[in-house]
Amino acid sequence: INAILDSSILSALFFPVSYFFLFRPLKNDIAKRRGKEATYRSLIENMGEGIAMCDSQNCFVFANSAAEKIFGVNQGELVGKELKKFFTKENFDFMFNQTKGYNAGKTNIYETEIILIDGNKKNVLVTTTPQLENEEVIGTLAIFRDISDLNKAETVIKYKHTLLRTLIDNLPDSVYVKDNKFRKIIANPVDVRYMGLQSEEQVLGKTDYEVYPKEIADCFFADDQNVFNTGLPQLNKEDFFIDNQKAEHWMLNSKVPIKDENGEIIGLVGIGRDITDRKNEETRLKLFESVITNATDAVSITEIDPDDPHHHKIIFVNDAFSKITGYSKEEVIGKSPRLLQGIHTDKNELKRVSECIKKYQPCRMEVINYK
Repeated sequence: INAILDSSILSALFFPVSYFFLFRPLKNDIAKRRGKEATYRSLIENMGEGIAMCDSQNCFVFANSAAEKIFGVNQGELVGKELKKFFTKENFDFMFNQTKGYNAGKTNIYETEIILIDGNKKNVLVTTTPQLENEEVIGTLAIFRDISDLNKAETVIKYKHTLLRTLIDNLPDSVYVKDNKFRKIIANPVDVRYMGLQSEEQVLGKTDYEVYPKEIADCFFADDQNVFNTGLPQLNKEDFFIDNQKAEHWMLNSKVPIKDENGEIIGLVGIGRDITDRKNEETRLKLFESVITNATDAVSITEIDPDDPHHHKIIFVNDAFSKITGYSKEEVIGKSPRLLQGIHTDKNELKRVSECIKKYQPCRMEVINYK
């Protein structure tokens, strides 16, 4: 009886003590682990990237909702499917070759293309990490990111870059871009030619002081600084310029600041148009005008209306014209040459002049003009 009582007493004492010090902590630990597991599962399930596990036979054993969406299947349909069903043989072999370092536990990141059940294709960025047990690969943890839209955007950007570069490189003007350190980061063939160089690579990263003589670089630098300091574009500024091949140019230069999303100036784009021929023509015309203006013979220039040969108008007369005819410039500019004609002006001569004009031929005549 005493033994039974002792046993009963020990049991009564043991179970509360063991529950308090052993089973209760174990129960709480299990509850905490289950809570953490639920948290992790919820986290994985709600991630934007596809998370999947494959076994050693490359079959899916787990996939979150994002992975199912990427592979284009309904909930629960990815588990049990072979990975290779979503790849061409070439892409699957490529992916398999990326796993050669698996036994060393190496993580691999690569781009590939998957084929959906409906035949559509997606570009994905894959991160794979081997799961090891006793140094043996028992599966793979894979993270899939759909980069189809990113690749499309990159394709559009590349197309726009190619289009813009083709335009820049084929313009007859000098086109360049400088960063905020006044270094050239783009220079088209015309700009490269002015510098006396052979390729764009020879000038990239250099300032004008490293390419041109100091007096020329000083002029360029002053204009660049003005654009950076004011934030305003410089448009159609005429400059005389001698390039590195000693050729003389008149340039029509424009420089426009490049700003980032915060409005900070990060560079400038410059365009230089060679207007040497135009300036030479302007000089020639001014010289020609000076000769005509100061000639002792009367000179008038008449604008001809091709639609109405009877409505011509005088647009220029020199000083000698006014002295000889007695008409001031104000009296004849904009008027018809007929105001010089009178009753004794030879009509046949006037008709001959009209015929020569129609044929763009010069003619000489004598007529009587009137005041």
